[in-house]
Amino acid sequence: MNTKVFDAYTEYPIKGLLHCGVRATLNTDNMSVSNTNLPKEYARLEKLTGLNRIEEAELYVSAAKAAFCSEAERARLLKLGELAWA
Repeated sequence: MNTKVFDAYTEYPIKGLLHCGVRATLNTDNMSVSNTNLPKEYARLEKLTGLNRIEEAELYVSAAKAAFCSEAERARLLKLGELAWA
């Protein structure tokens, strides 16, 4: 939203992207400038787009798989995701 690509969260096509099989992720580019964090962003998408827990988990797994990190760290992130969305 900070980049002004969309005027409102309700216009953001996250659910459509996920349902079309796009490996979408949720990110915070600059938490101090944007005054946000991932929990806030997940909550915002839940409230404004109707994102559900399954879709949230899909976003998280896509992010973990795309992360620039070691395979050990990726495995740790995926395990944390399993626990969080169980």
